[in-house]
Amino acid sequence: MDTLIVVDMQVGLLRGPAKHNLQGVIEHINLLSKKVRDDGGQIIWIRHCGNAGDVFEPGGPGWEFLPDLIRSDADLVVDKTLNDPYVGTSLASLLAHICPNRVVVTGWATDLCVDATVRSTVSHGYDVIAVSDGHTLSDRPHLPATVVIAHHNWLWGELITNRSIRVIPTSELMAAVFDSNAIQGKLRKSWSLATSSKWTMQNPAAGQCNVTSLLVHELFGGELLRTPLVQGDHFYNRIGGVRYDFTECQFDQPIPYSDIPADRAEAERGATSTQLAALRAAFTLQTIASN
Repeated sequence: MDTLIVVDMQVGLLRGPAKHNLQGVIEHINLLSKKVRDDGGQIIWIRHCGNAGDVFEPGGPGWEFLPDLIRSDADLVVDKTLNDPYVGTSLASLLAHICPNRVVVTGWATDLCVDATVRSTVSHGYDVIAVSDGHTLSDRPHLPATVVIAHHNWLWGELITNRSIRVIPTSELMAAVFDSNAIQGKLRKSWSLATSSKWTMQNPAAGQCNVTSLLVHELFGGELLRTPLVQGDHFYNRIGGVRYDFTECQFDQPIPYSDIPADRAEAERGATSTQLAALRAAFTLQTIASN
């Protein structure tokens, strides 16, 4: 399940210089918000609250959300007073309750509140998607808006963080698998096969891997945070950005590569990744049949 955070898309941003591709950003936010809602996710609108007399003064016309944005009664609103939407707000507790697989970030302004949101969200322990064409700003004194946007799209992908930050355009997100039900069904199926197997193998490059981790990795294109998979581990699916928590699973134990039947080891030598996935599934099925 995804949570979409929309930062400071309020009427007050219309004051001053034009914002780059504002209407396009609004359209992208509307597309993504509908997709996330349809897939059972949550939308959180961040609303900046300025001081008395400020264009974003609470209750004033500039404080309201842009009228072209499509909102829902089920959406949540978090009011903030600083660039970082986590400081002095309920955002951290809301996300802790929602437990999203990933947090998708959009809004205004790229180099201020959007940047602060991306950085703070990943620091709070969430995988982040920064929508490359879902944020905007006006030209800055020394740089045009297009350069600032391009720079931040590059920068976010280069940050060294405790969780992932991926920079993806709206079109790719709309084509991706947001709804994880189908993937979870496949995962349960492969899990039922893998847990019935007594065989495991060792990956020389990554250390020991059990059958479960191999099946998950090969069948779903996943990136394992630790191998072998054990209770409490996580699996991150590249296709849909879905994170799975193996907190209640019991895993088969690793054994040395040399203990794997010779025919299996021989079969896997020189095989491609796709072939390996099929071979491992086949060996698992054979083991189940022989038990």
